[in-house]
Amino acid sequence: MRLLSAIVSKTTLIILKKMPINNQFSAITTQVFLAISKRKTLAFIGLVLVYLLLAGTFWQLFEMPQGIHFIRQTDSLAFLSNYYHFGAGFFEPQVFNLSSVEGKAANEFPIIYYFISLIYSVFGEHEFLLRAANLLISFTGFIALFKLIFLIIKDLFYTYFFTFLLLSSTVVMYYANNFLPDPASLSFSILGWYLFLLVIFKRKSSLLLLLSFLFFTLASLIKITYFIHPVSALFALIISRYILKNKLGEARRIEIASLAFGVSLLLVLSWWFAFVKNYNSTYGDHYFLTTIRPIWSLSKHQISEVWHAVSNVWYGNYLYRNSYYPIALLLLFGLPFALFKKSFLNYIVWFLLAGSASLFVVFYAQFKDHDYYFLNYFIPFMFLLLHAFIAVKDKFPGFVNAIYLKIFLILFLAFSLFDTSVMVKKRYVESRDAFSEIGFVLQGFDQKLDSLLLPQDAKFIIYPDETRNGGLYAIKRKGWNIGRHDTSFISQISTYKDGGADYLLTTKRVDFLSYDKVYEGEGVTIFKVGK
Repeated sequence: MRLLSAIVSKTTLIILKKMPINNQFSAITTQVFLAISKRKTLAFIGLVLVYLLLAGTFWQLFEMPQGIHFIRQTDSLAFLSNYYHFGAGFFEPQVFNLSSVEGKAANEFPIIYYFISLIYSVFGEHEFLLRAANLLISFTGFIALFKLIFLIIKDLFYTYFFTFLLLSSTVVMYYANNFLPDPASLSFSILGWYLFLLVIFKRKSSLLLLLSFLFFTLASLIKITYFIHPVSALFALIISRYILKNKLGEARRIEIASLAFGVSLLLVLSWWFAFVKNYNSTYGDHYFLTTIRPIWSLSKHQISEVWHAVSNVWYGNYLYRNSYYPIALLLLFGLPFALFKKSFLNYIVWFLLAGSASLFVVFYAQFKDHDYYFLNYFIPFMFLLLHAFIAVKDKFPGFVNAIYLKIFLILFLAFSLFDTSVMVKKRYVESRDAFSEIGFVLQGFDQKLDSLLLPQDAKFIIYPDETRNGGLYAIKRKGWNIGRHDTSFISQISTYKDGGADYLLTTKRVDFLSYDKVYEGEGVTIFKVGK
């Protein structure tokens, strides 16, 4: 591996410098290693590609929606598929479930869905295209993460270490090539931070702040909770100007950042949020979350359940379980020296921690079943780690640069990355649950319906189906779902029939004698319920 080669090379260089060897040979060796360090980003890209290949990430691109959060996966695919099949305009997002008028509903900014639907129109409907797009965005985010960490700590070995330590998150790697929009928001936020700090630390053109806030805006449009990043960036910039009183052009930067923040965020985000609220209200959608779910709205028992999920169920998925021990030691020894410094990085950390804590409180209920909410904490956690590391390195440079520690960290990292790949694969192996079952049963069943000459505008009732769009997405038809535990399914079918349902598709051995049977086979029975 290139990482191991770089470390061994650097170690060799240190040894050679201490040995009484020819000065010319030493100079040549130094130049070689300098040349290697100049290609650090390329080496990182190579290492990540090897890791993704060994972890099976590329093969997972061709997996159907399944397993954990099958419901949210098929919700995303429903938006995309409706753009493709029904030619809806960009500002007419809709899904397959007709619980709202014509299935119209809005949630995240649908730019990725709409873009992939255009690709569908050329190459046909292939789910892997959305996975591939999300992986490409995530991969770009990984590169930006590497460059951002090096920009902050200026230590190549520990840049590699911290980057791969953060990539040893099952949550990060599972969703990096999945259908959900959250990894895109994470990657755009990382890109925003990298460009922002290039201006602050490297005195690059202040116009990069506009590009930075463009990425921040895109991230926040896709997932509104990522709004904490541009807020933290702007406030840190203002504080540094009036408390640190830096004379490096911060006034100009604040003007540009304020303009970008006001226009792209306060206006654009407010507009999109208002659009979503009005759109869902107009068409009667109450499914997608457009409000908070705060801790104070829960009972003590519910609060305890959420905390149990966070600290026990998802705990080992946020990061490699054993990595919490060295992280705790790093924070224990580093934060006392770091958190009270008057530094720009310190202000970023404080504002991000405040934003993260606020989000945790107001969206507390969501953390019980949604592990991907952790992704928004990825960046604050990274800044906190790096802030502590810089303090430890300043106080204990000999320990931090010890070769034995670095060898240990390499081995530790190898175990953590291996464990993450196993955990991600396990999610696919154990993916057939009560929710995704309907997806497995009806996978490709839209072609069967086409062969039966059942039109695409026919409305279906699927029973039983625990998901809003899972079964309907599989058959590429609009309609309704009825859960297996719904004891009123007979009356529900009658209600949906009156609402315009044409067919009833069931995967249970139930004979609906009052309806004509259209098809039976492959564990599926279809009845004609409409006129």
